[in-house]
Formats: sequence, C-alpha cells, structure tokens
Amino acid sequence: MKNVRLAMCTLAHLITDFATVAYLYALIAPGVWQGGEGSLYEGIVAAGMVLAYDTLAFGLQPLIGILVDRKNCAGPLLFAALAAIAVCNVAAAFGLLHNFFAAATGLVIVSVANAVFHISAGAFVVAEGNGCAPLGVFVGAGALGVALGKLFSCGLLWIGLGCLLCASGLYFAKTNRKSMMSYYEKIRSDIGGSEIDFIPLALLCAGVLLRGFCGTAATPAFSVNNGTLVLIAVGAALGKVAGGFLADRIGIVKTVAICVPAGALLTCFGAHIGWLYATGVALFNVSMPITLYMAIRALPRRRNFAFGVLAALLMAGSMPAMIIGGNWAKYSALALAFVSVIAIVTAEQKSKKIH
Repeated sequence: MKNVRLAMCTLAHLITDFATVAYLYALIAPGVWQGGEGSLYEGIVAAGMVLAYDTLAFGLQPLIGILVDRKNCAGPLLFAALAAIAVCNVAAAFGLLHNFFAAATGLVIVSVANAVFHISAGAFVVAEGNGCAPLGVFVGAGALGVALGKLFSCGLLWIGLGCLLCASGLYFAKTNRKSMMSYYEKIRSDIGGSEIDFIPLALLCAGVLLRGFCGTAATPAFSVNNGTLVLIAVGAALGKVAGGFLADRIGIVKTVAICVPAGALLTCFGAHIGWLYATGVALFNVSMPITLYMAIRALPRRRNFAFGVLAALLMAGSMPAMIIGGNWAKYSALALAFVSVIAIVTAEQKSKKIH
C-alpha cells in the first residue's frame, strides 16, 4: 500500500500543478481582458495575477505545514484541495473567466488549494518515504504538470475532472487521517525528535534561497516553443527523480558537489542549444529532493513545516531574478550556484557531526 500511495500522490501532484497552472494561463491569455492584446493594462493585470499565484501557492506552505504537523489533518486537506481546484476549473470552463472578480476569486482559491495540496500530499510521502528517492519521484511530477498547464490551458473541464479522479484514487489508497496516526504518534513520542539542527538548517535555507535565484536567472538563449518547453520540463523532472536515487546511492555530498556545478555551467554556457540546456536543468535540479530530505531531518518534529519553508524560500529567491533579468543575472547566478553548493554540502557535513 505504501508504493500505491506514493504513486497516487505523484500522479495527483502532476494533475494538480497541471490544473492550477492551466487556470492561471487561461486567465492571463492574450485578449481575455479589456485593453486589447499586448496592451499595458493587460500586461499589468497578467503580472499581478502571476505574482498573486506565486505568493499564495508557495508562500502559504509553511503555515499549512504547521497546521498539518499539529492537527494531523493531511487527509481531509488533501481531498478539500483537489475538490476546490476541480470546481474552479470546471466553473472556468463554463464561463467563470468572463467576470473579472469571479475569475480573480477562483485564482485565489486554486492558489491556496495548490499550497494545501503540496503540503498534505507531501505529508504522506514524507511519512512513508525512506531516504531521498520517494521525495524525488513526488516532486519530479510537478515540473511536468507545470509544462502541461502552460500548453493545454484550453482543457479546463477535463483537467478539473482529472482532479476528481485523482481524489477517488487517493481515497482507495487510504490517504486518510487514520492511516497517518501511527506516524504522528511515533514522531511526537521520539525523544530525539525535539532536537533542531540550527546551523545546518540555516545553511540549507541559504543554499535553497540562492538556488531559487539561480534557477530562475539561468534562462535559455533560444526561443522557447512547445517542443523545447516539454524538453526542459522533462529535464527538470528527470533531474529531480534521479537526484533522489543518486543521493541514496552515492551520498548527498557527492551528488550535490558533482551535479549542481555541472548543471549551472551547462545552463549558462549551453543556453543556446536546447538539449544541452535541458541537460543542465536536469543536473541542476538533482538537489531539489535532497534539500527537502535534509530540511525534514533537521526539523524532525516539524517535518511538513520544513517542507513548506523550502518551497517559500525557492519562490523568494526567484523573485529578484525575475526583476533583474539579462546577462548580469545569468552570470551572477553561475557564481551564486557554487555558493549554494558550498552551503548545502557544509550543512550536510555539520549535520553528520551532530548526529
């Protein structure tokens, strides 16, 4: 049943990111709002909606993590999130987007539901996972979901129904409060669970913040079409999956020290060639499940909060890169990527000494 739950949570992650990003892109599609395609008004509205989505979907995850850690409510929240996203997508398919305030309300709902889903589904993966590999499988699906949402924002009805199908599958996979009870009893009664690795956690947070900047600043130098978008998304997904298995096989330090610098170099100097850039993206993303695992280990009794904090830090790191842009950001990202590696590797070494 453990593997079934992981598979269902992974599939639901892909569908959830697919559905929420599709809603967002349908909302900001050219010509949806008054002012005409490419107008200043339309650009401001689109930028505001993207900012609102990122802030809510990522920034709320630490708060939801605290709630899940304290109340063992991952199961109910998981189904509520999928139902909310499904309702908004189906409503949008039947005309919700023609009313600005209704559409904006729907955006708030799907953004919050996205944050709720990530923490609640992640809670089951964290509870039953052994090492980095399950986390890599789970987070890897999100990259594909985001790409599909950008490409197929016209299929909101079917995507919404897909969310309901995922909810049904998760019900039969027994992702409920009762299935998590023994896990929460264990971590709350664990004497060592009260310890917090402050220094490794601080270094890890710094490394993730820098990684968020680097991943956003290292943009491709070629025109991104549907094919290259899928190629980059597949690279990101495979990198996250491979990172989890590599870390369990050869260790965290070796995986991060070898793959992330290589990925940073390829995304910077191979940015003109699609397959080379996608390879760099894959190598750079191997650290995603690794840092999640390290954060969970550093905060053993607040694991879902730790999961959410890293998501918020990634978003916070990416914001300056979006604003700055250009070659300055790209080449500074290359240097900061190496600083990020040093921070993550040092955090792991200090954590080993503590334990």
